[in-house]
Amino acid sequence: MGYSELQPGAANAVRVCLNIQPHERVTVISDIACREIGDALIREIQAVGASYAAFVLEDEAPRPLAGLPDRIAEDMEHSDVSIFAARVQANELGSRMAMTDIVNRRRMRHAHMVNITPRIMTEGMRADFRIVDRISQKVIDTVRSARVIRASTAAGTDLTAELNPNFAVWMPVGRTYDIKTGKDWEGAGVAPDVAVDPKQALVVALEKAGLSHAEAVKLDATEVPAEPVHSENLRAR
Repeated sequence: MGYSELQPGAANAVRVCLNIQPHERVTVISDIACREIGDALIREIQAVGASYAAFVLEDEAPRPLAGLPDRIAEDMEHSDVSIFAARVQANELGSRMAMTDIVNRRRMRHAHMVNITPRIMTEGMRADFRIVDRISQKVIDTVRSARVIRASTAAGTDLTAELNPNFAVWMPVGRTYDIKTGKDWEGAGVAPDVAVDPKQALVVALEKAGLSHAEAVKLDATEVPAEPVHSENLRAR
């Protein structure tokens, strides 16, 4: 994917979310898998006029990382902003915790772009977060004096919730997706572990719980369980 496609998302990250200024210094951390995205972020930092140091994890230490590479840790001690745009590997949590310790201690602005992909950069990262912030504030202003909130749809949703002064809302600005397939469950649902005809779902579940096929069919025809099913309890009935 070319820079022109990644640029709007990179500009959003650098100019809007992080609000990087020309007089500031930035530490940019990427890896081989996300190097293209790291390069796009660097070009935006250059366009802003800020100074920076860029690191590719594989150039600094073997992966999975045993800890935060010394050169990166030292550079962060002199920066105002840091960006982590890399694909994480197993057993690397300690290295990221060391990184966030520096961020918190020095009160740096930090973009934690874990497992960022070109698709996220060209979709979610293109959202105008200033508009998102204004909408979020409008929602807060609306519900601040509310006591009851209700949501209903033509599809059958009908939810009612009571609010209190301690009410808090987490409003995501991205979306969840499977990193292997790049797809989500919107409009398709979640694929079951065992795909069966809905009419046979209980029979199959009972068989997997240890009942014979005949026992499962008999129970399916006479009873709808109201609690978790355990084969030893069923046989005792």
